[in-house]
Formats: sequence, structure tokens, C-alpha cells
Amino acid sequence: MNILALDPVDQTPVEFTNESALKHSLSDTSNSKGRSNLSLGQSKADIVITCTDSGYFVSKSHNGREIHKNNPSVKLVMHRNSCHMVYTDDGGTISWKALMGSGSSSDRNQVVKEQTLQLIKDRANASIGSGVNKSVSGIKGKVVKSLNEGVSDLKELGNDAEKKVNKLKGAAMFSKFMG
Repeated sequence: MNILALDPVDQTPVEFTNESALKHSLSDTSNSKGRSNLSLGQSKADIVITCTDSGYFVSKSHNGREIHKNNPSVKLVMHRNSCHMVYTDDGGTISWKALMGSGSSSDRNQVVKEQTLQLIKDRANASIGSGVNKSVSGIKGKVVKSLNEGVSDLKELGNDAEKKVNKLKGAAMFSKFMG
């Protein structure tokens, strides 16, 4: 399973980046001293987090880089100098999204969008690829089996045809002899 978190913000409520909390896994219930940070370390998913390092309301102590710091098994992809809403179709410049900033340039935002689309495609292909390979090898096996059976059937038909031709030849020679 693949998870891609685009510039996540861990602020309301804080789940992964609470400095005063002790880190624990999702399955750990032994800590009775209040709420602890959640950990992604036990996850079997392939997790990728992006971080733009920007956004008016995004505290640097709760951005993707900080989530990664507490969860080093998660892959971090930095998209510096772009805006927090760069991943939206309108580039983060319409309505309330304008409060999130516009990044250093529209060119940089476009590059980040293209990189993100490629990242999404790569993650999707990785997920689909493993299942496809199994399916392809299963299909290939069925095709090879069918081909072998077809060749065997054709050989059998050929042998039957040869026998009938030989019988006809024999009958023709017999009738020639008799007649």
C-alpha cells in the first residue's frame, strides 16, 4: 500500500509532532500519562510526505519535515519555494487559498506540480505493478498451457488425418485390384 501526503499539517489536533508527548506506536496502550505522539514506524505502508516549508497558517514545528523527523521511516520530498496550496488546480490563488501564499514563482510552482504528478504516477505504478506482474505471470502460464494443448490437439488431428488418408489409399488400391 502506498500513501502520499501532500504538505501535511499536524496542528488541529497535534497527532505526530507534540513535543511534550512521548512517542509510541498506534498499538501501544501502556502509556497512561496522557496522549502520546502517534508513530508511523509500525505501518506496512510505503509512506511519502511532501513539504513546501510555507503557508501562513502552517507552523514549522508541525509541518511535513517535523512529522518526518519523528517518523524517519517515512520518505520526505521537499518542495521548497512553492506555496502550500501548489497541489491545487488553481495554484492556490483563488478565494481563501490566497492566504497560503503563492510561492517564489509560478514557474517553481509548475515544476513542483509536475514533480508531484510524477510522484503520484510512480506510487500508483509501484502499487499496480506488483499485482500486474502476478496477473501477467498467471495469464502467461495459462496462455502457454493453452498453446501446448492446442499443439497437442493439432498433432492428434494430424495423426488422425494421416490414418484416414492411409485407409483411403488402401481402399483405393483394393478397389483398383478388384476392379
